[in-house]
Amino acid sequence: MSKNFNTIQYWNKIYRKESTAGEIVKDTYHRNYKNVFDEILKMIPNGSNVLDVACGPGIFCRALKIRKPQTRIMGIDFSGFIINQNKKRDRGLGIKYLQGDIRKELPIGGKFDVIVMSEILEHLKYPEKIVFNIMKSLKRGGLFFISCPHDKDVVHWMKKHKTLGEHIRIWTHDDIFHLLVKHSDKVIFIQPKRLRPDWYEWHILAYIKKS
Repeated sequence: MSKNFNTIQYWNKIYRKESTAGEIVKDTYHRNYKNVFDEILKMIPNGSNVLDVACGPGIFCRALKIRKPQTRIMGIDFSGFIINQNKKRDRGLGIKYLQGDIRKELPIGGKFDVIVMSEILEHLKYPEKIVFNIMKSLKRGGLFFISCPHDKDVVHWMKKHKTLGEHIRIWTHDDIFHLLVKHSDKVIFIQPKRLRPDWYEWHILAYIKKS
């Protein structure tokens, strides 16, 4: 296995580079998984209390608030740089952003109607423990969405761009099912539209209603 790149310092550096280059605000930004986000957005009732775990540049938080303005949204990420950028950019939207390291604890109180973990699972060394802890903040009957890349194409792409150390594990549908079925009697998978023609098998997207 390659060296684990997933440190706060590494992601501060990555986000600072992408922000300085103006990539984050582009519609073609490679971390804008709008095909996945669109599927999740359809299912969140307006007025919900929503937590976006590992929110990164806040793309999902922003899209949700604009599309469903009555939602209450909190985005959490361990990169202090990107959290500060989000706070500045979204000052007028009423989105709450918080810096915190979910590998240690979820540094918030209260319960949420919806929790989203998009494109973070593959970066975690102990994902089962983290998902278990995060579930404590989801209301009974609440929705939990999770998405992550899979397939050998991901490994090929990351080797090409020398970022293989960002991904600790490649997930399958069976892996996701067994991760989530502990928290609900039903796991539902959704096939998002292609983000790019060559990314057909790039994403797994699943959700549960907490039992």
